[in-house]
Amino acid sequence: MKYSTRVGLCVVVAISLLTGMAQAQNQRWASGFAHVSANLGASEVCAFDAGLGPRLYVCSYDQFQSPNPQMIRRHDGLVWDDFHADANGRVLASCVWDDGTGSALYLAGEFTQVGGVAANRIVRFDGTTFTPLAGGVGARVDALAVHDDGSGPALYAVGLNGISRWNGSSWVGITQLGGLPMDVVSFDDGTGPALYVSGDLLAGATSPNVAKWNGSSWSYMPFLENGDGTALCVHDDGTGAALYAANEGSSSLNQVVRWNGTFWTTVGPSFNGPIFDLASSAVGGPGLIAVGEFTQIASSTIRAAARWNGTQWSAISSTFTLSGCNPTAFSVASFQPPSGPARVAVAGCFYGSAPGATYGPFVWDGQRVSSLLAGQGLNSSVSCQLVYDDGSGEALYAAGNFSRAGELAVNSIARWNGAAWSAVGTGINNGAQALVVHDDGSGTRLYAGGNFGVQRWNGTSWSAVGSGIFGVLALAVHDEGAGNRLFAATQIFDFQVNDYVNRVLRWDGVAWTNVGDVFDDVVRVLAVHDSGAGPQIYAGGFFTACGATSIPHLAVWNAGAWTSLGSGPDGFVQSLLSHDDGSGPALFAGGNFTQAGTVAAAHVARWQNATWSPLGTGLAAGVLVLRVFDDGGGPALFAGGSFTATTPSGTANRIARWNGIDWAPLGAGIEGAGGEVESLATFQSSWTSSAVLTVGGYFGRAGGKISAHFAQWGGAHDGIAACFGDGQLAACPCGNPSQVGAGTGCSNSTGRGSRLRSDGEASVTADTFRLFGSDMPNASFLTYFQGSAAAGLGFGVPFDDGLRCAGGSTIRIANLQNQNGASVVPNAQLPTPISVRGLLPPVGGTRVYQARHRDIAGPCGTFANLTNAVIVTWRP
Repeated sequence: MKYSTRVGLCVVVAISLLTGMAQAQNQRWASGFAHVSANLGASEVCAFDAGLGPRLYVCSYDQFQSPNPQMIRRHDGLVWDDFHADANGRVLASCVWDDGTGSALYLAGEFTQVGGVAANRIVRFDGTTFTPLAGGVGARVDALAVHDDGSGPALYAVGLNGISRWNGSSWVGITQLGGLPMDVVSFDDGTGPALYVSGDLLAGATSPNVAKWNGSSWSYMPFLENGDGTALCVHDDGTGAALYAANEGSSSLNQVVRWNGTFWTTVGPSFNGPIFDLASSAVGGPGLIAVGEFTQIASSTIRAAARWNGTQWSAISSTFTLSGCNPTAFSVASFQPPSGPARVAVAGCFYGSAPGATYGPFVWDGQRVSSLLAGQGLNSSVSCQLVYDDGSGEALYAAGNFSRAGELAVNSIARWNGAAWSAVGTGINNGAQALVVHDDGSGTRLYAGGNFGVQRWNGTSWSAVGSGIFGVLALAVHDEGAGNRLFAATQIFDFQVNDYVNRVLRWDGVAWTNVGDVFDDVVRVLAVHDSGAGPQIYAGGFFTACGATSIPHLAVWNAGAWTSLGSGPDGFVQSLLSHDDGSGPALFAGGNFTQAGTVAAAHVARWQNATWSPLGTGLAAGVLVLRVFDDGGGPALFAGGSFTATTPSGTANRIARWNGIDWAPLGAGIEGAGGEVESLATFQSSWTSSAVLTVGGYFGRAGGKISAHFAQWGGAHDGIAACFGDGQLAACPCGNPSQVGAGTGCSNSTGRGSRLRSDGEASVTADTFRLFGSDMPNASFLTYFQGSAAAGLGFGVPFDDGLRCAGGSTIRIANLQNQNGASVVPNAQLPTPISVRGLLPPVGGTRVYQARHRDIAGPCGTFANLTNAVIVTWRP
């Protein structure tokens, strides 16, 4: 499998402190920033109810950590919850069994540790605790099954370990088969229950595919041709339960076969690749599901997953495209969520080509496929962020090396309005390194720098800024007395030396000119700071000299030349910020240094009154970005990077807050080895009561929550906007989609889609949660309602002039009339909390909210429409 390669860090120079901000409550990491691509490489999928209702467990490769452990994640049918458990090897098999002490999920594979518990290749999970099975087994386990051979029910594990039997308290012996067993199942063909094992087996001079254990001895079953028996399944096609097997023969003779009690018969034509799992499912009608590494059955293009209806094989999805893993599906399971239709879940390594098409794992409800509803994360690193209004409203712009934001295909840059992502024109190629807002005389515009040089966004399209410039690593705006100019740190080709050189350049609106001499290494960051003599521009980086002048890692542009700040830091400077932490204006520097001037300073330091000083004991590794944010205790300095630092109040993982005396962690921080924070910004959407700190970088988790490269800290803004009527995932009823990225329902008579937004804390015991409806016809009547399930797998289904998103058991939350096309609940006339109106149990749970409103002049003539949905996981 191939994973995205992250680009270098990005510098953002545009600090704005939000004033008048309401004090945030219960600061925490937000949910809702998972991403479907975070689960590429899933090796096993299974369903289990630990007392909370059925949940889907997905065992997948965590591409955002090094050395890349497996992660076990859990989905409740609506969203990913906050459960995760790391394993140090692949999970390849699963089974639910009650050994007499309660139902539990058994997981097996290649690991020796899972969930922080030592367990040799197999472990028991009761929903709370992982427990090893004595000493486990000595080698990889490929399959699990429960079977009673007459001595009582037992759990059987097969794989490189051979065949092992666990009776609930100890491992007991069983006569071994030669060769490599790959799958195991219990089946009664009418002569009594027996254990069947498939694989690459050995019996003297022959190589059988399937063997049968009657409780005392093995017998071998004839097969159609030589090869490996890769999968087994019991399925009833309407003529009675039968044993099905998959055989991996030559490239053109991969087959599914059925045992009729005497011999095997083929089930349809051959596959052009191996089949890795089989499952019987009633989803879409009785059928047999086969998944594997195939792209064709006979002459039909069928990739990764197929269904046999008793007559023919058909594709479950036609959107899968060829990828670095072919595509390949490894595991299939049936899943009945707490509410809504039953589904088939498939895990593997694949992606879809259509807009919003499926990444793995996916679910199928018999009609359509969908990625497991994830959230608004991104599929690769976020290097820089900046808040800007291009005329369509203030929004957060994020740039980096990603190609998908949420479900939307983008090109290295995307716009976040607090609910949904939208593309920024055609985007910018090769990843961005810097963003800044500047007016060069043509109007205030967003500028992006990167390998492509500098591009300018005018609200409609991108255009190049000058020529002959590329490799831009930093941007800043500075006035030297003749008006604001755009400064760029870049690597540029110098024809005089016939090589690339590191320079700072100045754009005057017409041309780029050199700012001082050539640096001997990369300039990584630019910032403007006033140390008392007026604003000056500072440069930090990997350099140690400019021209013939020694300047270690940090320089200031002064009187036409770059000069040093004392003896400077002893290592790279990668972040700079002008900030007053209460002791007066100072320049804060972060990077890979242990000393600033003659002062010990671990990776972060303060330059003030021509003197360097440390910030406490510093941070333990590289500081890549600095930002000021008020999370309720007043404006404070936040640092992000690759560090894991010990502070007086706990371990700060890759992000920390400076309180003026000590560093403090932000909850569990950004978790996982190999991750890093590369960008920070503050953003407040129009409907929320406080700002949040948005965190970008290369990571997969924030505060224990799945957050793919993008996370949010601060404020009480529960709820995930979803199920948009923009035509990307589901068509609106009469060709009336809303604007992509607006995050609304299907268009109504106003020419826009109606919006549903949320704010406040979704806690049953401390409920401040509110729903805001807007962009509806003025004075229209509407109903806010709650559903226990997401309709149409989270895409929505056509209803009135829009899409019905909230399904399952529904409860009316409020009936009211809009004023100026908008309303809020609870309100002064309807003060009862939503958790009370929605009859939420004390333990909480996930619910879907939507609003249906009258629209007499609506485009489809049904006189009504619906907003998008908001999905909320309520806490106790």
